[in-house]
Amino acid sequence: MACGQGETAFECRNEDGKRCSVFTDALLRVLDELGPVQVSWAAIEGAIRARVFERCPSQTPAIDGPARRRLFSLDDDDGVGKPIVFAVGDGFELRAGRLMGVTRGNVYAVMPSGSQAYSADRAIAEVEVSEPSATVSQAMLRCWSNGHKELTQTAIAIPIRKAVVRRPVRVDGPDPLRTHVETALAATDALRSFEPEDKGALATLRVSEGSLTIEDNLGPLFPATGFPAGLQDAVANLTNLAAAQRLRELEGEHGVSANDVDIEWGTVEQGEPRPMPERGASLGLRDRIYVKVKRRSRELYVHIFNIGIRGRITLLTQRISTMGVLLSDKTPEFVLGANSMGTLMGCGLSWPAELPRSFPRFDEIVVIVSSMPANLQYLETREHGVTRGSESQARDMQTIDGFFMKRLTYLLHPREAALADPPFEIDDDPLRQATLAPETWLVPGLDKASQDRAGAAIAIRLSKLLVDRSCSLGPALRIDALICTRSTDSRRCYVPWTRRYRRGEECEDLLGDAVTMFDGPVRDFVSICLWVSRDTDREDLATLLSRRVTDAEFRDATGALTCAHISAAAAAGGSAVLCHIADELLDDGSGSRIRLFRTAFGADHRFGAGRHPAVGVHSARGVSFSMNVVTAGLANQ
Repeated sequence: MACGQGETAFECRNEDGKRCSVFTDALLRVLDELGPVQVSWAAIEGAIRARVFERCPSQTPAIDGPARRRLFSLDDDDGVGKPIVFAVGDGFELRAGRLMGVTRGNVYAVMPSGSQAYSADRAIAEVEVSEPSATVSQAMLRCWSNGHKELTQTAIAIPIRKAVVRRPVRVDGPDPLRTHVETALAATDALRSFEPEDKGALATLRVSEGSLTIEDNLGPLFPATGFPAGLQDAVANLTNLAAAQRLRELEGEHGVSANDVDIEWGTVEQGEPRPMPERGASLGLRDRIYVKVKRRSRELYVHIFNIGIRGRITLLTQRISTMGVLLSDKTPEFVLGANSMGTLMGCGLSWPAELPRSFPRFDEIVVIVSSMPANLQYLETREHGVTRGSESQARDMQTIDGFFMKRLTYLLHPREAALADPPFEIDDDPLRQATLAPETWLVPGLDKASQDRAGAAIAIRLSKLLVDRSCSLGPALRIDALICTRSTDSRRCYVPWTRRYRRGEECEDLLGDAVTMFDGPVRDFVSICLWVSRDTDREDLATLLSRRVTDAEFRDATGALTCAHISAAAAAGGSAVLCHIADELLDDGSGSRIRLFRTAFGADHRFGAGRHPAVGVHSARGVSFSMNVVTAGLANQ
């Protein structure tokens, strides 16, 4: 691309006196210098940009598409672009910074443009990074090489010593095999073997005769591979995880203030945005998400990444602009998930192939807002091999170089359903909090603790119900409840309940005596949802749900609640799906439905035994109530 979004592509007269595009002339000059050398488009991007900058500092060309391919070929080149080096006063400036992995103390060889590897007999100089910023770095001279005394040509920097944080990896296996794996880790610049003084490990590499797996604290992250044949791919995937961790650590203000932008994300429901919290939302595979970034002041550039469940880094805005989406007076807002007409469609979610669906896992959106255009596509990684680089150029050397980074994290359930929490008036203890309790992540049969978890027989009773004059539902109303738990019986993993009442002029207890909504066995957790709506003689909730039992979503949800071989956290995703389905069924289009109350209790809290609230009543929109949970006894059932 001849220029970045919002910029102008200029023309000029070239050395032959012919009028042509500045970008085209730069591209042709670089190709002429390369001759028959086979390199990737990414490798020459910096050289092209440097030649454009010579004439038009405000024009930022970029290589778009599969930049790792070799020139005019479909074959990938494992090499990546190298940063351009400029002489600045008594020092040097590299067009790469922290966002591309540059660290203070890194040593680079200054090489002629087009070089793909370090060669001592061709080196111009050696420099050491003294002050890295977001996309450029200051460096000091270590020594001149091969008789050079100054930098008189366009040059690139090739790292010859990196000062990076090496992440500890726990290696589990017999001594001879473990030693082989530890040697492979030591050969990288991002990984090392776990030491006793380390507080935690990036992951565990479990090795046995003929088999190798990468695991985190929840279990395998990747399919088992052969050993030693799969060791190289395993190390590459661990390096991906290290790269993801480095990116996470950049969160915060680095020259761009959080007050310079507004960042919002959420799900798309029937074309409408529904904002989500920065942390803690629970989503399913049929939820669709959006990310909205709006500037408050100066011109900025937006880059949005996904750090996937297995640590893969993907630039989601690459198709729009590899240099960052411009926020300006003309376009102050950018929405990822909106089409070219501005219609909010949302972005789909997916679960990695061959990753067990035993657990929900954390997925992340990373928003980077930079003060200048920067090509950050080389932060991307790919599974079974890593392709990252450190190529980025600033549009203007005098522009303040900086960025702000925000991470947005959600728990992705491996359920084929939309389950973003519907907003209840009273969310006493959202289900997502119950699923984050440590014991809910244990898989039955894999550990003794999971086998010892207790079930209980409980009764859930609505003990008080008052509706005052401020409630707009009218004299006839209905109360619906849905109670979900784990069970080996698909008929007992969810219990719908409906009662109808008429209220008088005064605010009185409509129940009289306590009413039992649920009475039976529970295991691991119990979730409770209550709705109040105008009574229009529609069928009760049990009948409404019975019409959905053959739907794929419904079967997936009840299957999760009855499966004995997944964690309670994953099973809880099934109850969230059923809550969504019930909520849709109770919506008659009149707007009279009130999502009154939701809570969830785990075995560690005796499934909520006691009065709720402990004193007084819960109240919302003119409706007040209390309930009791009575535990008949704990038993392994």
